[in-house]
Amino acid sequence: MSSALTKRVLTAEPRDRQEQPGCIYLLFDQKISKRVAYSFLGCLEECLACIGRAQLAQVRVDPAGGAIVGAEDYAFLAHLLESGLLAVGSGIDPVQMDAYWSGDIGVPAPIDADVATYLLRADSDALIRAALWAVHNHFVSATHPALHMRVVRWLFARDRLARSELPGLLALMSRQGLGHDGEAIAQIAMDAVEEGRLDEGEELIVPMLWCLGASSARLFVDFNNRDADGHLRLDLCGTQNDIAAQSLVLQDGLIATGYDGDLAAAIIVIGPGSEGVWRARIVDGPWEELRTFNV
Repeated sequence: MSSALTKRVLTAEPRDRQEQPGCIYLLFDQKISKRVAYSFLGCLEECLACIGRAQLAQVRVDPAGGAIVGAEDYAFLAHLLESGLLAVGSGIDPVQMDAYWSGDIGVPAPIDADVATYLLRADSDALIRAALWAVHNHFVSATHPALHMRVVRWLFARDRLARSELPGLLALMSRQGLGHDGEAIAQIAMDAVEEGRLDEGEELIVPMLWCLGASSARLFVDFNNRDADGHLRLDLCGTQNDIAAQSLVLQDGLIATGYDGDLAAAIIVIGPGSEGVWRARIVDGPWEELRTFNV
């Protein structure tokens, strides 16, 4: 990269309160594409690795003349989270992607590097970090409340959010597109926060949360048959019969109802562990079968 383009690469103390000590900041004299900037970063990381230096822990790329976050930026981040993190879409609009890489569409600085890392390297952990920032800061809760709620549910199911965080994250002012169940969750969360009944709110919210984007999958489990990590084994004959009967394909993150006799629980499928068999983690329950919530 030419010296005329690069302003400086530095590891100095922060120059303002937005910058953090220990970070490396790349600043450019003119607006360049994010793709070029992060390609430069990749080369820099390789150079550091070759000379035995630790790789960069955190980097911010600050193209000159960056746009203020606007409606298109919110939409891009929302579509990114849904199509990449939740894997329910067909992909991000190529026009939006080109606009992101050109710098015409931006995302908030704290997660820009995570978003770029996900897009360049398919690093799902980077996208999860971005999603955590987005929900904790209610970044899309006003513009895309239904997506915000689905991402909260997705992260909670994977132990990325604590149960105690749910009321504060789901007490949404904007409720457009939430539907009846989503609006009920938002109202319960709002009441719990305003009235200080957080424990009661959690108890009501959790089973309702599993009903969003409900899956009809039901899998036989033995609540006493667990591996060393405490996860339910899914290699039982009854489980395999249910998988075949419902034409299911086990995949990491699949949410279903696990049942055993009169008991049922909300479970999430996780990949094989040391034993080489698929497993499931209980996310709520078990309850008596009459209290089962479809998930």
